[in-house]
Amino acid sequence: MLFSKIFRQDTSNMNYPLLISPFDIEFSEMNPAQAREHLKWFISQIPERIKLLSGVSAIPLDYSDASLIHLWEWFLPRVRSEKKSNEEMSKELSVVPEWLKETYSTDPSHTNKLTKESSVLAIDISMYFSNMFLNKYPMLKWSVNTKAKKYVYYNKPVISGFGKQELSSVDVVINLTRRVAFDGDKDPNGLFNLYSVWSEYIPND
Repeated sequence: MLFSKIFRQDTSNMNYPLLISPFDIEFSEMNPAQAREHLKWFISQIPERIKLLSGVSAIPLDYSDASLIHLWEWFLPRVRSEKKSNEEMSKELSVVPEWLKETYSTDPSHTNKLTKESSVLAIDISMYFSNMFLNKYPMLKWSVNTKAKKYVYYNKPVISGFGKQELSSVDVVINLTRRVAFDGDKDPNGLFNLYSVWSEYIPND
């Protein structure tokens, strides 16, 4: 996903740098070498993105459980959505089954999307979320699946070591953010609860 270089946050006068991917290509279209290069790039961005997030939120990101709660509390009122363009909707509806199109085209969770601002903050939060696990559990590591094309996280950065599960921190935090925007989920413990759920997948050995 590509972003503009700078956005102006709706709730402040502070400029916040967006995450700029050097890969102008969908994950499904990457070859194995590109997917591995993207993973290296993604990992290299994490320290600076966490530093930026800590600065804009004024929350000490010290890898404590409480930091997840404070960070999500700060983020909740900053989650915004906007209507998709006609072009975006037409593209999506072109692959939706005919019987589902009417429902799809009137469901706010499909006709709207997270704003670029909300998305980039969610991605930065996901990076901190991933480091919470990596710092605490040395058996976990970044990886990328470049072989199973039907795999939901094909070519995406994931953390392996959760038994048979792999964690795509970006996807799970974006999904949680969508629940805030479209389902009204305002639970300040949402991110911590997600961390607790995934912690259960880690083998005790």
